[in-house]
Amino acid sequence: MLFAEFKLSKIEVIDLSDNISHLTTSLQSLKYDVKQVMTHNYVKLSEMPEDPANFQSQAVELSREMERLEERIQIQIKSELQNSTGELQTLSVSLQKAALKLQFINQLVTIDTLLKRASEAHTNKQYLDEVGALKSLLELLQQATKTESPEIFRALSLERVYLYERFMYDLMEIWNQRNITGQFVYRWEEMQLDNGCHQTSLKVVVDTDGELERVFQALASMDQLTLNLHKFSTKVLKLLLEPCILQSVSVKCVGNKDTNTVGIDVKTTDNTTLARPELAIVLSNLQMALEFLATHLNIRVDDRGTFLHLVGEVISEELCHCLITDCLGEHVPSSSRELTAFDIVAQQIQGFQTYLVSIGFLRASDKSLVDYAKNVDILCANKECQLLLERARSIMKRDLHDTVKVGLKKPEEELTTLIDKEQDITRTLLSDNTFQFPGCHISKAVQDLVALLVSVLEEVTLSSDMCAVRLFYTARNIVELYAAVVPTFHSKVLDTLPQHVALFHNNCMFLSHRLITLGHEYQGRMPPVLKQHTITFVDLAQRLRVLATETFLRQMRAQRDTLLGILRDCGLVKNTDVEKCIRQCLRQLELLQTVWKQVLPSTVYCKSLGCLVNTMVQELVLRTLSLEDIPADTAVQLVAAFAVVIARAPQVFEDPNEVYHRVHHWSQFLELQLVLGANLRTINDRWTDGKGPLAHVFTPDQTKQLIRALFQNTERRAAVLACIK
Repeated sequence: MLFAEFKLSKIEVIDLSDNISHLTTSLQSLKYDVKQVMTHNYVKLSEMPEDPANFQSQAVELSREMERLEERIQIQIKSELQNSTGELQTLSVSLQKAALKLQFINQLVTIDTLLKRASEAHTNKQYLDEVGALKSLLELLQQATKTESPEIFRALSLERVYLYERFMYDLMEIWNQRNITGQFVYRWEEMQLDNGCHQTSLKVVVDTDGELERVFQALASMDQLTLNLHKFSTKVLKLLLEPCILQSVSVKCVGNKDTNTVGIDVKTTDNTTLARPELAIVLSNLQMALEFLATHLNIRVDDRGTFLHLVGEVISEELCHCLITDCLGEHVPSSSRELTAFDIVAQQIQGFQTYLVSIGFLRASDKSLVDYAKNVDILCANKECQLLLERARSIMKRDLHDTVKVGLKKPEEELTTLIDKEQDITRTLLSDNTFQFPGCHISKAVQDLVALLVSVLEEVTLSSDMCAVRLFYTARNIVELYAAVVPTFHSKVLDTLPQHVALFHNNCMFLSHRLITLGHEYQGRMPPVLKQHTITFVDLAQRLRVLATETFLRQMRAQRDTLLGILRDCGLVKNTDVEKCIRQCLRQLELLQTVWKQVLPSTVYCKSLGCLVNTMVQELVLRTLSLEDIPADTAVQLVAAFAVVIARAPQVFEDPNEVYHRVHHWSQFLELQLVLGANLRTINDRWTDGKGPLAHVFTPDQTKQLIRALFQNTERRAAVLACIK
């Protein structure tokens, strides 16, 4: 029994060996034939008449035979017959080598089949089939083992590259309107018409045979659609859709049966003075343009959706932004009283939003247009506040020197005590001028700005809670804007022109004065949301006062430095220099008198001029006291020069007598002039043991210094010096 089984196994092994040998021979022959054909077709480029389909059928038959032999070998190995296992392993190895040859053959045959399939699909305009064949070719060539017959694989790779480049070139020719058949996907045309209008046209081929769909899908499959889609979408936005929003246009759809094309014409005028179209016209034109695209370019591209949907993905956000910013924004009411008229606009926007979603141009989740219309209360408040700030800014930029007189119509009365009037001191009487703004000139712009603030607060009392809060803080923002804009915008004149500085000072003080009670005036009329808070501008009033004071003091320091610079550039020895400098200082003071006297409040004007006159006379006194020797003729000349100051300086005040209490060093200056022209006896009499008028304005050391500088060293001078203690 065992012998019989062994004999049958031996016969099976011999038969398997014969079959594998025959299979190997057949594979070797087929491999040779395939290589010959590939070499002639792709390396030598001399086509052989052999049909590759015959090679493929042979390869399939040999593959089946190989599978049957492999199955028989595995059955024999499992029988675990010791005498035949080694031989079976050898046969299995031989069969594996044959399998490698068959794999090589299948690779070449499959590549050749795919190349021919791609070429045939291109001829028949089956672009998706061509894309599939080219992708499979690339994958096969990347996986193939190129150690055997590398020249064949190199030639096959070049053939694939050629087919790919031809495919992409022809597709782009179709896309870019230049293919040899005269067909095109789309074409833009722009022309200038005789009537001054500019016409932009988009012409699209009618896709009767589905070629457009195949082109789009093929480009998408090769990842070549995105860039071209962005270019096309951008042109649609800039040349078709945006003009419908920004300009007065006419939109017309046309067709041409002879060329099997349709088109849309958008005519725009170069006249920039024409008003922008109404919202209904804008939406109608947009809908007509989008309807054209939806009718003729709503082609399925891939899983992402249609071509129009992809166009919308690119430009819908920018289109909505343009529509909101440049069209809808202008229809937002600028007053809460006009909100009811916006309901019609909201309905139009809702209808347009629904249409965009229905054609697939806009995602259903994108509700930017509808949300914009729903927030009309906020938009109205924003627009109203924006317009108010723009109006305020324009007022602030007006010239400062266009003035008007405000405040008290009569001079301020001197304060008198109740005792002087013999009135009961228990009575609490206030002057009619108490808390009144002093008479002065301010810029008309500030008066208009106050009127604007009052109108804003009146609007607050009539508005809803949300608008009221926004408007109130806009009123505060206007004041803060004034403190920021005016010093910056008018910085040049505020640095150089004293009159403008005085006006700016008055403007800030007037606005501050008005703000102190402005909030209190409207407190009782405010909506409930504001009544529970303190409605005030007092904090801003203080800020304006500080700004006014700092600006005016900066000008005062500049004027002081000017006067001191003039005096320090001259000496007191030469009369010509002294008198020239003194007259120049007086001219500067008289110039300030001219530009400030009718502008500043009386008290501010007198204090300011008094400070500057005091600076001048104090400098003259100090420079005279610093001289160690004053010759007689120089003393005479100084007396004459100082007399000019005494004669002209009081005239810069409204009342010349004010010089005595506005100029701190005026008495000292008068005494100095008297000493310069007096003898030792007169000086001694005016000292009077430290009780005379000279002792009231000069210290003993200063007096001694003057005497030593004016008189020679004599016994009489020594006697006078000894009396001054």
